[in-house]
Formats: sequence, C-alpha cells, structure tokens
Amino acid sequence: MGPYFQPHQTPHSLVGYASNSQSGLGMAPYGGMPPNMGLGLGTTMMQQQQQQHQQQQQLLEVQQQALMAVAREHELIRRHYDQQHRFNSVFDAREQQQQQQQQQEAGTKQKVESHQEL
Repeated sequence: MGPYFQPHQTPHSLVGYASNSQSGLGMAPYGGMPPNMGLGLGTTMMQQQQQQHQQQQQLLEVQQQALMAVAREHELIRRHYDQQHRFNSVFDAREQQQQQQQQQEAGTKQKVESHQEL
C-alpha cells in the first residue's frame, strides 16, 4: 500500500486521498473522489475480469486435455480387452476342437482295441 497522506500534510488536490500503488485503486475516506478514480476502478475491474476469464479458460483447457487423455487410455484398455477376448475365443475354440479330436481318436482306439480283442 502506498503512503497515506494526512489532509494537513498534503496539497489541496490530494486532501483526503490515499494512494494504493499495488492495485491502482484510490481511496477517498473523506468523501472527495480524485478525478481519475472512477476510471482507475473500472479498468482495474476489467483487468481482473479478463485475468479471471483467462484463468478459467486455461483451467478448462487443462481439464479437457485430462479428459481426452483418460478417454484415450480407456479406449486403449478397451481395445486390449477386445483383442484379448477375441484371442481367448479363438484359443478356446481351438482347444475345444483338439479335445473333440482327442476324444474321437480315443474312441476310435477303443473300438480298434475292442475289435482286436474279439
């Protein structure tokens, strides 16, 4: 905060005016507004609104990027499981075929053996 001027220490134009150098806002504790205070207040508020708007935009962009990353990851996982499922289905089908063949072969052997016994 800038220096606070007491009315009796300052020239007449600064009576009752404290300058706030950080935000650019003037204060008029005695009811007298300095000539440029309204303008300063408006521009400062607009700058704050613009900054807030930019921050919100940046936040939205970051959130959007995070969502996209999650969606991509989800898609990769889904593809992996689809592929795994297809592989398992093919593998299961082959395994079933092999079991059936083995059973048929075993059945054929039994028939052959039973014929041989006769």
